[in-house]
Amino acid sequence: MSDTAPRRGETARRINEWHAWLRGSQAEGKERKANAAALAEMRRCSTPGEVMLTWPFGRLLRMVFPQVAAAGVEAAHGKDIEALARTALVMSRASRAGAEPPTLGRVPRLMAQVPEGGRAPAVGRVRANILLASPDEDEACRTLLSLLPLLGGGEPVLDPGHVLRAMRRWDEAKTDWAMEYYAALPPDEKADAA
Repeated sequence: MSDTAPRRGETARRINEWHAWLRGSQAEGKERKANAAALAEMRRCSTPGEVMLTWPFGRLLRMVFPQVAAAGVEAAHGKDIEALARTALVMSRASRAGAEPPTLGRVPRLMAQVPEGGRAPAVGRVRANILLASPDEDEACRTLLSLLPLLGGGEPVLDPGHVLRAMRRWDEAKTDWAMEYYAALPPDEKADAA
């Protein structure tokens, strides 16, 4: 993140707060309707560019980059805003934001989990390799969105800090995601053909 951005842990906390607002976890009455409208607007988005044009993202942007309200968008680094938009797009599909215990909400582990009553991981190696072979953050975001319905019963709990790091620096994160995914696969899946 740029010098003007909060630290990654602080940013993840702010994304958690935004996600709780978006899901209306503590809202009632008119506020609950506004939250439902915000969530619906975010879920209609399919690209980070579309996310950047929404008022719920404007709220997140002000939460993560408070200086934007006074100084304008130029006060935040463009790459940070793009990463935040990709993260918001992914997080809008999550049922909850969380990172407790530390491995909860980590996408590679969710991909490797065998659903209750199932015999194969939520995301097989072929599909996982499509994500892991994504050349950049935008393609990784598109592919991840297509995989989310397979994770955690369709609305997974996601760690926003983990998602943000990947959506900011995919070249570094994809190696970590690959190692975490293959380490978490059930032993018999590691040997089977993809």
